[in-house]
Amino acid sequence: MSGAAPAEVVVSGIGAVTSVGRDAATACASVRAGIERPAGVEDLLTVDPDEHVSVPVVGHPVRPITDGFVSVARWLQLAPVAVRDLVTSAALPPPADGAFWRRTGLVALLPDLREGRWDHTPLVRSDGLGAAVFPPLRRALGQTAMAGERLLHGRTALFRLLAGAGAAFAALGADRLVVVAVDSLLDEASLLWLAGSERLRTAADGDGLSPGEGAVALLLETRRAAAHRGATPLAAVAGAAAHPPPAELNVAALGRALATVLTPSLRERPDVLRLDMNGEPWRAKAYGHAFARLPADGRPVPAWSTHATSVGDLGAAAPAFDVALAARAVADGRSAATGVAACEGTGAAGACTLSRSPLPLPRGR
Repeated sequence: MSGAAPAEVVVSGIGAVTSVGRDAATACASVRAGIERPAGVEDLLTVDPDEHVSVPVVGHPVRPITDGFVSVARWLQLAPVAVRDLVTSAALPPPADGAFWRRTGLVALLPDLREGRWDHTPLVRSDGLGAAVFPPLRRALGQTAMAGERLLHGRTALFRLLAGAGAAFAALGADRLVVVAVDSLLDEASLLWLAGSERLRTAADGDGLSPGEGAVALLLETRRAAAHRGATPLAAVAGAAAHPPPAELNVAALGRALATVLTPSLRERPDVLRLDMNGEPWRAKAYGHAFARLPADGRPVPAWSTHATSVGDLGAAAPAFDVALAARAVADGRSAATGVAACEGTGAAGACTLSRSPLPLPRGR
C-alpha cells in the first residue's frame, strides 16, 4: 500500500461539468440540493416487466455537449469544459505568465483500458492516447509551454497520485498540477459492456448503477507555492492511501483493502465519508466488510454520502468529483474534514481526507 500524502499539498481550485451543472459551483450546489436530471438513453433498450414494452435505460447524460460523440471524442467534449471552469473559478494567471505555467504540470486520469469496455472496438487504444488527450487540455488552459505530463488510468488513480504527490511534483518538475479526470459510461460500447456484466439498473432489476458522465479539473499545489502567489486554498490533503488489487479477488478481499485505506482517513476524524456507492450489490457488500474491519476505538464510523443519485456513476471521474465536493464543503465551513474513498472491480482501493487548510506561509519563506 502506498503511504500518506504530504500535508503540504492543497486543493487550490476546482472545475467540473456534470448532468446537473456546467461548472463546479453549480454542480456541487445541485448535488447538495438533491437535484438530478435523469434521461432515457436510446442506445440501449430493456423490457419493462409490467408493461411488456421496450424502454430505454435511464442515465445521466450531459446534453447536448456529448450528443453524437463516442469514447475518446466524448471525453474530449467534457474535459475542456471542466478545465475552462477551473481557469475561471480559480482565477489562474494569464497564458503570458510563464513563471506560473512553466512550473505547472498536467495529469489526465482516464478509465482503465484493460477492463473490457472496448474489447470489440478499435476506437480506444493505449498507444497515442496521450497525443489525443493532452493538446485539447493545453488549449483549454491557453498553454503550450508547461511542465511535464502524466497519464494515469483507473477509478483509484487519483488516490495513487495523492499518496505519492511529492514524487509526482518532483518527476514533472512542477510546483502545482492541473489534474483532469474524465469518463463516460454512456457511449454504446460502455453500455453494452455494463449490460453484459449485469451491472446496469433497469426497469426489471433495481440493483445496479445508473450510468453517468462528466469531467473534473483539480488544481493541486504545494502549500508553499500557493502561499507564494497569494492563493487561498479550498482545502488541504491531510492524507491519502492506495491499495493495489489483492492476489485473490473477492468481496472480502476488497473489503480488507478498503479497510486498510480508510483506517488512516478516520484518524483525521472526518465529519462525513464520501463513498462511491452506486447501487451495485458487490460494492455495498465490500464497504460492509470494510466497516466491520475498521479499528474499534470507541468512535463511530462517520455518516456516509454519495453523489451517484444525482449525476449517476461517473466512472474514473467519480473520485475526483467527490474530492471537489469535499473541498467545497471544507471551504464553505460545512465540514472540518471530509473523507473520500473508492474501489475498482479489480480490487484496487483508495482513500483520502481533505481538511481545512493551515494558514499560508509568509511570502518569501
